[in-house]
Amino acid sequence: MIIKAGIDFGDIERSVRDTTITVQLPQPRILSSEIDLDSFEPDAENNDALKGLQKDAEETAVANGLLDDARSNAELILTGFFAGAYDLTAYQIRFTNQ
Repeated sequence: MIIKAGIDFGDIERSVRDTTITVQLPQPRILSSEIDLDSFEPDAENNDALKGLQKDAEETAVANGLLDDARSNAELILTGFFAGAYDLTAYQIRFTNQ
C-alpha cells in the first residue's frame, strides 16, 4: 500500500508584520492511496475487501503520524523558501492553522 499525504500549497496564506512571517497552513490530507496490484491478482470478489484494506491502511497511517509528518515537511520546505527571501536571523516564522 502506498499512501501519500500533503498540504495544498495553493491554499497557504502568509503575512509579514514587523519581523514576524505568519504562515497559515491548511490541514494536511491524504492525497492518494494505492494498492500495489502487481503483488497479487484480485478478482471481482476481492474488490470490497480491497476497499476495506485501503481504508484501514489510511486510518493506520494517519494514527501513526502521516499527517503530522506531512505538515512538518511543508514547514521545512517553506522555511527554506523564506530563507531565500528573508534574513531568518532577523525574522521569525510562525506557522498557524487555517
